[in-house]
Amino acid sequence: MVDIDWPADFGNWLDRLEADARAGDEHSRLMLVFTARALDQLRNLSEPPDQEEETATLRWVRQSRRYPLWRVSHAYHPEVAVRLICWFPPDTGKAVVALFVRGEAMTEPENTMFVRGNEHLDRLLSDPQLAAEVAQAHEAAEEMDRAYAMNLAMIRKAGQMTQVEVARKLGVGQGVVSRLENRNDMLLSTLYDYLMATGADSASIVVTVHGSRIELDLGQLRHTHPHQRSA
Repeated sequence: MVDIDWPADFGNWLDRLEADARAGDEHSRLMLVFTARALDQLRNLSEPPDQEEETATLRWVRQSRRYPLWRVSHAYHPEVAVRLICWFPPDTGKAVVALFVRGEAMTEPENTMFVRGNEHLDRLLSDPQLAAEVAQAHEAAEEMDRAYAMNLAMIRKAGQMTQVEVARKLGVGQGVVSRLENRNDMLLSTLYDYLMATGADSASIVVTVHGSRIELDLGQLRHTHPHQRSA
């Protein structure tokens, strides 16, 4: 379990959101559900996340002057989009909510007072209806995480390689490999080079046309066009 700290203004915003939700405002109710879900996800982490193990709902954003910043999100909803920005100070067992997006911006001036939020979250989730809605939001988020995990990173992990090791073989930086693993489109030559760098013995694409199964050897295609630029 992780302790959650947030700016006092963030706690005040949560109180107002809860009051509006109890008064019957549906948008506030949705915002409260997804915010509580994000905070609950952070609290239930066993350890700070690793950049190579990010998920769809917990993703590395950038490196600040002191700590890596992470974004917590949720499965798509047509009416709301809740994004929490946070960091994990080393050796503290804490997650610090630094910024709330799609609502009020929470900055980090030197005189900002941070407070512990676990008890506040416990109180929110003591509401059976809210807890049930948060549980449903967790299920949707977990499904999104499972779909996100079914990408090129699965092949790299099967080869027991890190992004840094693959990057070294490709002659690029680790950030390039991270972006590559989350792209929706790429050249076949890029795909082949990545697969070979992960230790794949061979790589092919299987296409079925009118019941006929056709297998294309990516290696052969790659060497047929040796001057094709990877992208």
